[in-house]
Order: sequence, then C-alpha cells, then structure tokens
Amino acid sequence: MKALPRGLRYYLYSVDAAAILLLCDQTRKLLAQSLDSVTLLMVLVFLPLAYFGARVGVPVKTSLTVTQSTAVYVAVAFLFPPPFAVWIACIAALTSPTINFGKNLSHKHVYNLCHDVLTVGLSAVLIHDFALPRELLHPPSPVMAPLAGLAILALYIALDAGLTVGVFSLLRREAPWRVWWTTLRHTFPAEVGTANFGLLLAIAWTYQPALVFFFVGPLVMLHGSARAFGRAVRRGVHLEAVLLAAQRVQPRLGSVGIVGPIIQAARTIVQHSAIDVYLHNRQDPTTLDLVEHDPDPAHAPPVHASPPPRRLSVSHLEGRLDSTAPDRSHILFVPIRHGDVGVVGSLRVTAAKALPSQDERDALSVLATHAATVLQNAKLYEEDVARVVVEERARLLSRRTAHLEAIVAVGKKLDVTGSLRDMLDPVLITACAITGAASATACLHLDADCPATVHTVSAHPAIDGDGDNTLPLTLPLLLPDQTRIGHLSLAGITTLLGPDDHDVLALLTMQTALALRTYTLHQQAVREARVDALTGLPNRRAVLARLQDETERASRDAVPLSLLFIDLDRFKPINDHYGHDAGDAALKEVAALLRIVVRTTDVPARLAGDEFVVVLPATDPSAAREIADQVCRALDALTIPWAGQRLRIGASVGVAALMPGQTETDLLKAADEAAYDAKRERKDQARRATDQAIA
Repeated sequence: MKALPRGLRYYLYSVDAAAILLLCDQTRKLLAQSLDSVTLLMVLVFLPLAYFGARVGVPVKTSLTVTQSTAVYVAVAFLFPPPFAVWIACIAALTSPTINFGKNLSHKHVYNLCHDVLTVGLSAVLIHDFALPRELLHPPSPVMAPLAGLAILALYIALDAGLTVGVFSLLRREAPWRVWWTTLRHTFPAEVGTANFGLLLAIAWTYQPALVFFFVGPLVMLHGSARAFGRAVRRGVHLEAVLLAAQRVQPRLGSVGIVGPIIQAARTIVQHSAIDVYLHNRQDPTTLDLVEHDPDPAHAPPVHASPPPRRLSVSHLEGRLDSTAPDRSHILFVPIRHGDVGVVGSLRVTAAKALPSQDERDALSVLATHAATVLQNAKLYEEDVARVVVEERARLLSRRTAHLEAIVAVGKKLDVTGSLRDMLDPVLITACAITGAASATACLHLDADCPATVHTVSAHPAIDGDGDNTLPLTLPLLLPDQTRIGHLSLAGITTLLGPDDHDVLALLTMQTALALRTYTLHQQAVREARVDALTGLPNRRAVLARLQDETERASRDAVPLSLLFIDLDRFKPINDHYGHDAGDAALKEVAALLRIVVRTTDVPARLAGDEFVVVLPATDPSAAREIADQVCRALDALTIPWAGQRLRIGASVGVAALMPGQTETDLLKAADEAAYDAKRERKDQARRATDQAIA
C-alpha cells in the first residue's frame, strides 16, 4: 500500500471507509426489521445466483471478460430493501473469485469487496428513495417506465464504473475521460447489456418468481457458448503465433537465432510461465543443452524456486512430460522431434499455478514440430556456409602465401639491437615489392621529448618513377593502442591495390611499428641500465665498463690514467637523524656538485651507497691531486637545505694513478684504500687527498 501514490492511497481509504459506514448503517436498520418467509426465499434464491453469476463470463476481447454478477446486483438493488441488498452484495463479494482467502489479503482484495458493497448499497438506497421500482412497474404515464429503467441503469453503471475510473485516473495520473476511453470503453456495451438482463430478471421476479428459471437456462447456455467462443479465439491466437514464428524464423539465422521467435510464440500461447529452450548437443547426442531462459515477466519466481537445469538427457523426454517441482511449480516438457534425426531439442514450460491446457499443449506441439524442421534446415545451412567459408579461406590463404613469406622474412631481419637504417631497409624493400612502388621512405616520431619532430630515417629508391600515372600511398605506423609513431611513404605506384594487398600492408606496418616500439624500449633499457636512477650519474656497471676501456687505452697508448674515490663522511648521521629523504637529497646535491667541479672529459659516477668515483682520463697524479683538492673544497663548502636547516657534509677522497701492469680492479682497489686511510686519519671533516693516498 505504501508503494502507491499518496492521492490513490487516500482515495482507497475513502472508499473503504464509506463502504464500512454504509455496511454499519444498513446493519443497524436490518436488525430493526423482521425477516419474513418471502424475503428469506428471495435471499436463498439470489445468493446462489450471485455466486454463479460471478463465475459466468462473456468474452469481450482476447484478455477481457464481463461476468454476469452485474445482472444479479442490478436485480438485487431493484428488488431488495437497502439493508438486504448490502448484505447480499457483501456475502457474494466474499465468495467471489476476486477475493482469495488462500493468500494474504491485499489492498486489491479489500477494494473489490468495498467496491461491490458500495455500488450495490448506494444503488439500492437511491433507487428506493426515488421510488424508481414503482415508477417502472406502475408508471403514471407510458413515458415514465423507460425513463425509470434508464435511471436505474445509469445510476448503477455510473457508480460501478466511476469508482474504477477514479482508481486508474489516480494511478496513471490521467484525466478520467481518457482512462475510460482507453480502459473501460471496450467493456461498456457488455456491461449495459448485462445490466439490462438484470433489470428484466427483477421485473420477471416481481410478476412471477418462477420465471427466473427461464433466465437460468439461457445463462447456462450463454456461459457454454462463451467458453466455446473463448476457446476458438484462443486457438486462433495460438495458430497466429505459430504462423508468425514461421514467418520470422529463417535457416540463415542459425540455431541460436531461431530461439527468439520460438520463445515469443510460446509466450503468446502460455502466458504467466517461464519458458526454457534446450537444443541438441553436437558433441554428446544423448544430451540437450540450455540455450535460452525466459522468466515470467509478470510474476517474479518464488524465493525458493530452483533454476532450470543446464543440461537434459534425451531419455528424460521419453517418459512422463509433466511434473510438479519441489517449489510447487508445474513443469511441462514439449519435445522438438524431427522424423529423420529424432529429438533435436525441447521446450520447458514452468507455470506457477497450473499446467497448460490441452489446447495450449496442442499449440505447443505444432510449434515444436515447425521448430524441429527449421532447426534441421538451419543445421544444413550452417554446414553449407561453413564449407563455403573454408573454401574461400583456402583461396585467400593461397593468394597471400607469397606476401606472408616476405613478411616473415622481414621479421627475421628486424634486429632491434642494431641501427635504425639496418632495421628499416628490409621493410622498405618489401613494401616496394608488394605495391610496385618506385621509392619508399620511413618518417618516424621516436623522440619522446619532442614528439612533433619528424626524422627521415631511411629511403630506398627502387626504380625511377616520375610519370604522371603514379600514385602516392601513406601507411601509418600504429601501435596496438592506436598511438602513431610515424608512417611509410610510398611513391611511384602504377597499379591500384586490392583488399588483400591492403591487408598484407597492414600486417607489415603493424610488425614494423611493434619492432620500432621494441627498439625504443631496448634503447631506453640500455640507458637505464647504465644510469643511477637517483643521481642521474653513471652507475657501477657503467663506470666499471668505462674504467676498463680507459685502462686498456692507457696501457695501449702509454697515457696516464687516474681515479678519485670519494667516500662521504657525514652521510650516515644525516640519513639516521633526518630520514632517507634527506639522505637522497644529499646524494643528489653531491652528484650535481661533481658535474660542476670536474672537467668535461672526466667521468663522475656513483659506485654504491655514499661512494662516488671520478675517472680522470689522460691525467697524471699531480693533476689528479689538484682535482681532488677542488672536490674537497667544494664538498666542504656545500650546504644542503632541509626542513629549515642547512646540512653540511664532508668527504674523504682517495686518489690513485694507474701503474704499469695494473688492471682496472687494481686501480679501483688502490683508490678505495687511499680513501679509507684518509677517513681513518681525520674523520667527520672534509678531507683533502693525502700523500699516502697518491701511491
């Protein structure tokens, strides 16, 4: 109730309250009256009539039915005083199919009860207050009888339809006349006819009660005719659904594409049910796989309802096809059989209330027969399509063999560790061979710092193509993320290229782009492997390789070589007291200072931790001593700003010169020992190179 709009809630409360007040008032009047035998007989006759009238319906449309309870209610309001009419309507409404005591009562059930009580009660009160029965049965003039009858019919229908129009108007937020036009106008003629039938029943009872039984016979016959008509209509709808599915399903849709129209047709045949479709498992002929589950859109499944099985055995469809699940839902299997193959699928219908009727089962069987034929045709169509596709692919592969072999050969020649020209020449030659171009040029964007810079890396002139009939072609070099790193420009193409040629060129450009990306990453990795990430100086690996080269050159060319070994003195206290961030800042300042102090031909590097070295090519010991003094003075004057303070750091510097017969390892060890001696003599201060350090 809380989910309804506020205006509709108040309206329903008002209807309920009015019905309760009317029932209480008429009950008080009923207790004050005496019940004679005639009235008792009338009550005993009209209560069963009201009971059966609510269960006899006349179909108006496919989904609309008008019951005969209106006829009984009009007769009751005409014949009985208001107290008896109210209670007859109340008892009849309580036994009506619209109120089911097997479930929890909702606001819909309460409204149906109060609607009948209020409509019949108010109609009886107004009819008897205006003495309309007397005007109809004993009119003072011939004109008064039809007017009184029209007044009775208009009064009842206005109350009956007005209450319902108010509910839908507040629920849909539409004007009452629009609600009546879209919802109730289809049932209005049938309602008027039923009300007329009730008025004739009341008049016949007034003159001769036995005449009522002449109304019961036609009522029963009308009910039978209505049921036959409704059954014929439903069969027509079922047949129309099957024919519509036959028009929609085509073998070219494939087995899975056919499922949708089949479910739509089955949904038209059996409403308020969940429909599952199983199809033949090609790997296991004895099983069926679930390919589509279509739940009931109107009713949510119970919380404890189990999902449909993912796989069924064909033998399961040989026994009883209907059953009751543990959650009290009803299940019906409709096998999809083909005469030559057998069972190729199945429909599974799960209904919450009852199994499908025999007419619905017959319609589902017809649908399953048609589905079996279409599924078999779809299987044959898929096999034909697969065969054609295989043949076409074989032909295309045969045409592309030469080009693909050329691309494979290019891939083997792409060496990302060499030069760009050596890597691009095979690519350009292959592009010219595929397209017949006169020349090919590669323009690359490999500089990450300046992405707009275009470098012409390589060009391969194939033939002299300056004719007027030549065509240019530009092939972008794209990475998988669509990043463009350059393009290939082909000139002098004399023939138009086909789709296969463009596909092969796309493979070539993709392969080239990936190779260029790998080349860039390789160059970046080489640089990063030789540079210290914190200071930007060459790392231990790089400086040892450079020292080895310089040692070999010094020994070969008989030129001097010196090495500075710098060990920071106050680095550990800074690191321990101010944290590693302060230590990193100190190392960066020292590295920046070394770049400034040393010469451009010298190679400063970070060896490890707080140890630095400077390779001094073509430098004798005396010149190395001077450079060491400059480094000591610079480090002694260096201040590092950190957290509002000026931190100072010193260093012990060892100087060693390459002696005959020494290797780069001996030179590094001598410089390290000299630095250790300097640190041991004067610790925690900026150190100059001592005489002992220059061994």
